[in-house]
Amino acid sequence: MEDVRVSLLNLGSANEVVQTILGLQREKQKLVISLLRAWWTGRNKANTGERRGPVEEIFSKATIFTTEIHQLNKRKENGGRTVNRDTIGWKPAPPDVFKINSNDAFREEEKTGAWGFVVRDSDCQGIMAGCGQLQAVHHALSAEGEACLMALKAAVEIGISRVIIKTDR
Repeated sequence: MEDVRVSLLNLGSANEVVQTILGLQREKQKLVISLLRAWWTGRNKANTGERRGPVEEIFSKATIFTTEIHQLNKRKENGGRTVNRDTIGWKPAPPDVFKINSNDAFREEEKTGAWGFVVRDSDCQGIMAGCGQLQAVHHALSAEGEACLMALKAAVEIGISRVIIKTDR
């Protein structure tokens, strides 16, 4: 994974990072995305003043996320008989519908934040992603709203109209 870390570190934009991750071998792609998701969750906790867990906790969460993705794929391969759908945190969209997952980061003291999103098809394949900074935002819910808005604008620009939006709020 060190080779992936170094290659991502040298990229100049979020778009380049996403394109590089989507170009990785499938198993490595899942692990990288899971690590980034776990890191993002930990960072958001720290940004809101919550206790940030140790590196082991982030690694443990990444492992859980990767396992969930693996279980989803295994269930698809076996006609849905492998895993009870209720035990999986992330659920794919129905056929011909795209799922948008969005998230925010918010700094109360500075009234600044960030937004991010990923759009996936019903086969859990990444279609597009985006992220950005917010220079003036009043609370976390507003930052989450910006994430949803940017995701919807981007989806419409490429002709996506049937979506499910999932946030953590």
